[in-house]
Amino acid sequence: MTMKHIKKMTAAVGLLGMTAVQSLWAALPTPVAPSTAPAAGDWIALIKGYIKDGGLVLGLAIAVLGFLWIA
Repeated sequence: MTMKHIKKMTAAVGLLGMTAVQSLWAALPTPVAPSTAPAAGDWIALIKGYIKDGGLVLGLAIAVLGFLWIA
């Protein structure tokens, strides 16, 4: 088989897989907004909110590890 034929087959299988999996995307829940609750369409504030929430979770995890280290 040539490389061109392999690429065509891979593309066809990928396209078939994406159409078969499309129904799985419909069952996903909507993502939860960060705690800062940015306005609709404000992507920068949304990203900042997720970074802030991630920093809080990371800080709490480090604090727990510190307490466990001492205890």
